[in-house]
Amino acid sequence: MTLRVSIVSDSTGETAESMLHAALAQFDDLDVTIERHRSVREVAQVHGIAGDFYRRGGHLIVSTLVKTDVLAALIADAKKYNLGYVSMMGPLVEEICRLTGRQPMQRPGVNRRVDGDYLRRVKAIEFTLRCDDGQSPELMTAADIVLFGVSRAGKTPLSIWLALKGYAVSNVPLLPGIAPDSRIWNVSVEKRVGLLISAERLRELRCERIVAMGLDPQKAAYADIDKIRAELDDARSLMEKLQCRIYDSTDHSYEELARNILEDLKML
Repeated sequence: MTLRVSIVSDSTGETAESMLHAALAQFDDLDVTIERHRSVREVAQVHGIAGDFYRRGGHLIVSTLVKTDVLAALIADAKKYNLGYVSMMGPLVEEICRLTGRQPMQRPGVNRRVDGDYLRRVKAIEFTLRCDDGQSPELMTAADIVLFGVSRAGKTPLSIWLALKGYAVSNVPLLPGIAPDSRIWNVSVEKRVGLLISAERLRELRCERIVAMGLDPQKAAYADIDKIRAELDDARSLMEKLQCRIYDSTDHSYEELARNILEDLKML
């Protein structure tokens, strides 16, 4: 199944997209398509969005709308077509109102006052997506963090978490029998991070992936426990040669791993 998401924003949609990617990082192998409706600030602009999205097989509408009449119109249309709907601003604004007794300005785009931190996060996310899974190796030395790990260890979701904190990440897959790009040795030692996982947990994740592809995991060397153990041993050996800081993703959330890495690298 492909999850189809429509972002509806009264500004650029970057806030909703960043939060959406953070949520999606919790799911492995989720096929997602994202479309965006920007600068939606009047009720008249809302009409037709949900209906058209429904007819094209849409599933979930995510918004950061702040004007109550525009938000209400979008919610009503989403319910009409039985679409999933999440307001990323509404519940938080309502709770602040309740606690403070203040009323919101309902000023579209106010959260998009561009500052240094915002621009840094946007650039970090763009860089990280461009350098995912060994892509764009020529940019490796420009990364804030270079993450090494075997397939299915969790490199991509961890990279996204780090990018959401504003750090540009290049993640490098360690594949059995294939030497990684030689430029890994040009990366500053303090940027090198290794990600390991238990062989048993890795086998579970790989079996899930194989089944999702309609194949039999019992016949796949990719999920053979002995081969996995050898692959992890080789990965650890290379990480040690690279003098990586090594972390284990077996029993830790990506958020926790990201925090530990940034604390150890003194980036928090």
